[in-house]
Formats: sequence, structure tokens, C-alpha cells
Amino acid sequence: QNVCFQSPLFYNIGLDQCYFFTRVTGIIRGFMMVGFLIPMSINTMSIYSIPMELILKARFFHPRYQMDDIIFTLSAMQSIGKRVGIRMIDVPTLSGPTSGDGFRDELWEWYKQARRWTIGACEVFHYFFRKWLSGKFSVHAGLSYGFWLTYYYAYVLCMSGMVAMSTWLTEHIAAWVEPSAAFSTCMSDLGTWRTWLLPSLAALNFLTFFGVAFLLDSCVVRALGIDERISAGRRLLHLVVAQSVLWAYCLVEYRAIFQLTIYGKAVCGHAPSAKDMLSPRTAKIEQTTKAAPLESGGGGR
Repeated sequence: QNVCFQSPLFYNIGLDQCYFFTRVTGIIRGFMMVGFLIPMSINTMSIYSIPMELILKARFFHPRYQMDDIIFTLSAMQSIGKRVGIRMIDVPTLSGPTSGDGFRDELWEWYKQARRWTIGACEVFHYFFRKWLSGKFSVHAGLSYGFWLTYYYAYVLCMSGMVAMSTWLTEHIAAWVEPSAAFSTCMSDLGTWRTWLLPSLAALNFLTFFGVAFLLDSCVVRALGIDERISAGRRLLHLVVAQSVLWAYCLVEYRAIFQLTIYGKAVCGHAPSAKDMLSPRTAKIEQTTKAAPLESGGGGR
């Protein structure tokens, strides 16, 4: 059977006690897994099951790449010459977010994790492209998988943030610059489009993406019986700053890509972020969470 089985990961172990950047990233990660990684069959992650026949065809795991779970999807693809499907197991897994002793320490661990994820994704793209050019799987399978891999890791996680950030900065800079006659004429021709439609679309995009992600997080917390102690005001604050957190994440990704471009394989390596502060948080949550398995070792991927 050419399919892998993936349990959805939710990073809610002590997530209410984390700083805003860690909590926002954890919520978005869980949302992305359910909304992109699994339905588009992009890659498995951390907690998943593989049919014995498929893992034997793929010759187990690739030892030279740090993202062994993500690489496995491609290893299986080249062994059978076509796409490998990913089906969701309706049993969620609680995973641990990055953690640190204090604001600066946790921010550093968050940065280290984001950098490792980005470099790992670049390794996966390199592996995919080499195998595709070598004819390890069909043109159709390569186009299909390559589109979703590039769309998710290159556009959704990286380029879209830079586009949104550039648009926001351009709008605010333009507001302080004395416009020329030609510019004023051009803007007046846009009329309602610029005044109402663009802001409305931006607000709709924000609510659709971040609103649904935070709503999913609330549903997961209730469904799993997690006792989160976080005020409504703090929840609202985290929703408001969510876009800024993704912009910061985007900047970390660009820096990681530049480093990989310059130094190559030397910057590739599995240096996981610390989760030392999860122990006391896990002790508090284990008594109230019975519906899902606990996983705090590899969930930072």
C-alpha cells in the first residue's frame, strides 16, 4: 500500500506558559500540518506509521540527511516511481514546543529551530530535484509533488511573508511621501479599489488564515481536555501579533537560505532546540490530558 499514516501534531504541552512567539508558531505549525502537509501529501513528520512493504521498498531511511522523516516520503517515491499518499490518523499527538529559561533563551531556541527547519527544507528540495532529474519517478509525480513542496515551503512559509511585509512597508512609506501629479492621478483612478477593497481583502485573508488557526487551537484544547490558563486578552494579543511573528520567522528563513547558499553542507546538521523547560509543564498537563499520547522528543520538527 503506497501510503503513510500521519498523526496530527499539536504543540500544546505547556503552550499557554510560553512567550507569544513560541505560542503563535506552535499554533500555526499544527494548523499547517492539518491544512497542508497531510491533505497535499507533502511529507510525514515526527509521529507516523509506514506499511512494512513500503519501508522495505524504500530501503528504510536516508542516513545523510537531517530531516529523515521528511526525506522518507521522497525515498519511498523514488522506490515506486510515483506519488506516496499521506492519510491522517484521527488520533492527535501532543508535542512539546521550543522552550527556554527566560525571554532571551526561549527566543534563541525559537530562532535555532526556525533556522534548522528552513535548512532542512532546502535539503529536501535539493534531494527531490536531483532524484527527479535522475528519472527516479515519473514526470507527472515530480510536477505534482514539486508544486506542493515549493508552494508550501517556498511561498507559504517564506515568500508570502516577505510580500506581505513589503506591501505593508510600501503603503506606509508612500503615505509620508509627497505624491507627484502622475501618482495622484493613478491613485485616483483606483478609487474604491484602493480605499475599500484592498483593506477588506487583507482583513479577510488575516481572519481566514490566523482566525481559523486560533479557532482550531481552541477546539483542540477543548477536545483533549487540556487545562490552559490564558486570559482572553492575552489570546487576543497573540492573534494581533501573529502576522508580525510570521514576518520575523520569514526573516530567519531568508538568513538561513543565505547561509546555506554561502556555506553549503557545512551548515546542515541536526541541532534540535532545547526543551528542558517542558518537564515541569508536562507534569502539570499529564493529569488533565488523557485523550492523546504525549510526545516531547521529536515534535520540534
